[in-house]
Amino acid sequence: ATDYGLARKLGLKLPMGSNELNVPTGAGSVTITFPGEATAGTESSPTFGNVPLLAKTMMGLTVMSNEFLKDSKVDAMKYLMTLIAEEFAGAEDNQAFNGVGTPFTGILVDSGVTTVTMASGKDTFAEYRDLISNVPSSCLPTSAFFMHRLVWGHIQKITENSQSAIAMANPVAPLGNMAPAGLQPAGYLWGFPVYLSDKIVSTTAGSTKFCVFG
Repeated sequence: ATDYGLARKLGLKLPMGSNELNVPTGAGSVTITFPGEATAGTESSPTFGNVPLLAKTMMGLTVMSNEFLKDSKVDAMKYLMTLIAEEFAGAEDNQAFNGVGTPFTGILVDSGVTTVTMASGKDTFAEYRDLISNVPSSCLPTSAFFMHRLVWGHIQKITENSQSAIAMANPVAPLGNMAPAGLQPAGYLWGFPVYLSDKIVSTTAGSTKFCVFG
């Protein structure tokens, strides 16, 4: 499944010893002051939020006849397990990006995720740069773009100042043929890896979130 699923491969994994795990989140930090000599400092306390993780059961159920298993010229069970792994990974990615709360809430739906809205009629690299600007600097070293393959193809055709994306100074750098096996980025945009998922929408409809950076 890690060869097909972005959530399973790149997501933060927190082992759960039971069906529920409460994860503390930082809601506020400490206050730093410069009180000067012989002056008491100002006391402050960090505040914490809480995110409850609730385990859910996911299942793929199928039936195969004994005749098929015996007559098959290929390893039918291995093929079936591959199909199930792919579908598991796809279901996890769909929830990670598009989940509406049953059973999970996805990135594109969560109200706590910062949204960058493109101006009317705009279709340039500037909007994608704005995504980067809205992520804290401390998170950038491990950040990446996530989008549908049709959106990635569109980005590669964008032109600015009479230069295409491919011709500009390294905005897009495709991977070579020697990339290691497994799930890999389709390329890089301003040095950040670009991961593709068919679970992210590619529609051109207005007011539709279609690209994730983080």
